[in-house]
Amino acid sequence: MDLSAKSLIIGLGLGIILTATFLIFIPKESLTNEDIIERAKDLGMLDPLDLAPEKFVLSEEEIISRARRIGMIFKTENTNYLEQEDVKPDGDEEEIVTIFIPRGLKSKDISIILFENHLIDDAEEFDLYLRKVNVDRVIGDGYFNISKGSNYEKITKTLIE
Repeated sequence: MDLSAKSLIIGLGLGIILTATFLIFIPKESLTNEDIIERAKDLGMLDPLDLAPEKFVLSEEEIISRARRIGMIFKTENTNYLEQEDVKPDGDEEEIVTIFIPRGLKSKDISIILFENHLIDDAEEFDLYLRKVNVDRVIGDGYFNISKGSNYEKITKTLIE
């Protein structure tokens, strides 16, 4: 059974015409927004407008916590100079800095991040320390809480855990 190109094109054309003619007589179902919402509710989806607005309002602590998780650092400024004189910092409290280290950074880049956050005094010296103790390739990624004034050993231990 040998099909020529002409027979093939005629067959395809007739098939397309018959299919189009057949589909003309089938009514197309159009969905309204209300129909879509009703079907979604039947499947168990919730309408965000039906929920209590308290679930969407975040407390100030939650906002600050989420901002710190993405790597933001907060500096507070006291504009009331009279209060500023009365406030005495406690020497017992450690200031903890949360930093974010992305995946794939080299130890030199990590040292720069620590230096910019005032956790170390010299980025090159810390990088040399990491290479000396052979942990420059095993530093993890993610968020780390590091106390200001920590020594190199404590910072390194935090970064590789």
